[in-house]
Amino acid sequence: MRILCICQYYSPEPLKVTDVCQGLREQGHNVEVLTGYPNYPEGQFAEGYNPWRYMKEVHEGVVLHRVPIFSRMKGKSWQMALNYVSFAVTALWPVFRLRREHYDLIFVYQLSPLTMAVPAVAYKWLTKTPILMVVLDLWPDSIKATNAISSPKLLTVIGKGCKLIYRSCDMILLSSAGFINEFRKLGISEQKLRYWPQWAEEACSIEPVVPLARLPQGFIVMFAGNIGVAQSLATIISAAEILRDQPDIHWVFIGDGRMREWAEDETVKRDLTGCVHFFGRWPAADMPSFFAQADALLVTLKDEPAFALTLPAKVQSYLACGKPLLASAGEGVRKVVEDAKAGLVCPPENSGGLARIVLELYLMEPEQRKRMGENGKQYYAANFSRKKLLSEIDSIMQQVAVGGPS
Repeated sequence: MRILCICQYYSPEPLKVTDVCQGLREQGHNVEVLTGYPNYPEGQFAEGYNPWRYMKEVHEGVVLHRVPIFSRMKGKSWQMALNYVSFAVTALWPVFRLRREHYDLIFVYQLSPLTMAVPAVAYKWLTKTPILMVVLDLWPDSIKATNAISSPKLLTVIGKGCKLIYRSCDMILLSSAGFINEFRKLGISEQKLRYWPQWAEEACSIEPVVPLARLPQGFIVMFAGNIGVAQSLATIISAAEILRDQPDIHWVFIGDGRMREWAEDETVKRDLTGCVHFFGRWPAADMPSFFAQADALLVTLKDEPAFALTLPAKVQSYLACGKPLLASAGEGVRKVVEDAKAGLVCPPENSGGLARIVLELYLMEPEQRKRMGENGKQYYAANFSRKKLLSEIDSIMQQVAVGGPS
């Protein structure tokens, strides 16, 4: 099957869309990608890219059509708006050119922003090609939750646009089971909705050999991934402050993002540099070497309806590596951690609760913590393996391409 994937992001940006497209190619499909120039998460274009012209390249057998976009720069609201809108606009030109090509399916891998799906809808209007969308972020809820846009009138307009985009899709795959009810409220037929979670990088299940960085000695609570607004960094820093009299507990951040500078400043202001540590961003393939040195892996989200049902991809990565999870998050994360018996959970944006469960895990017998990690690994294998999920999406794509949902 010939597939055109539309996603604003692609390698070298560290997001799973690249692995998904490679997986589809492994399934025997011919995959092309309409994308932008790489600038996530740093906000600067990757070296070697001229962002002001159309570019065609091949990445590990996948043809990429790159269009000019504004970078995220420092991640301020107006800068993010330019970044989002620019792709939606500049990607329309290749759509008109590519309409002469015959694709069996348009595949939208929808992170934020949902506006990246605009070219897909335009292509469908021109060619009647069906759209399969994977939804990882609820819109417009997620931009409201991060205060990216606060105008009720503008949010109403964006909400209507989002509904139009979702209704234009022939099938929607949801990364969290909790999203299904939200889409029902939008009037989307349940026949169009399927739960299709993310998987972890294959490297997460491989035993690491050599530590890549020297971490502090003691009990390591590790946060890995995007350090952004949605992740409620204030909750973590405040929890670390509550436990400052436990010198053996260390909070380690592996990653980068809009809130990293704020978190580092707060660490200095609150005199927490002895227990809160930042190691920057590392390639996904290096993460097992860090995870192996952790005693617990941490996921946090803001206390907002948009994030209550979200299941971030890092949860799958954490489960796959066999370490206990600590979560300050809503129903989407809580259900998986509790069903897997893989860790401890407290409500979102509850620094006291987070400090409590960290201390509880710290005081547990090592054998109890080991059992939690093993439970998580088994749950991952049963529910989130790459092989299983690729087989599922291959079947769904074949179905949509020949006539939509049954």
